[in-house]
Amino acid sequence: GETIFSKDGFRRISDCLYQNGKVYVADQGGYSVMIYEADQGTLLHRFGRAGGKPGTFSLINRVYVAPNQAIWVSDVGKRSLEVFDQSGQFENELFLPGFRSAAFFENKMYVSSSVLKTVTVYRIN
Repeated sequence: GETIFSKDGFRRISDCLYQNGKVYVADQGGYSVMIYEADQGTLLHRFGRAGGKPGTFSLINRVYVAPNQAIWVSDVGKRSLEVFDQSGQFENELFLPGFRSAAFFENKMYVSSSVLKTVTVYRIN
């Protein structure tokens, strides 16, 4: 197919997601998430930094966008999900032992854990 846009300069991409006209890129090696406008590739937001405190990253795995447009970033190094608004402002942190993956549907989040050997459903606002 035809190339629409191409970006480089990432350290190590761990995930890429398209949703609602935006492309979300998780740069594991750069401890950051970039949000691009999907049609032209314009950088809308970049956020993140290395660390062990809430709102920072240790080992980014996946990026998700919830139905309420919150950005959820799984950090397997911290065993957490870091929650940000659309501009990259930190909102919350959830610790999930053995976190593997998450899925969103309506106002629910489905989370799998390899340690607990469970799937847990959370209601989100």
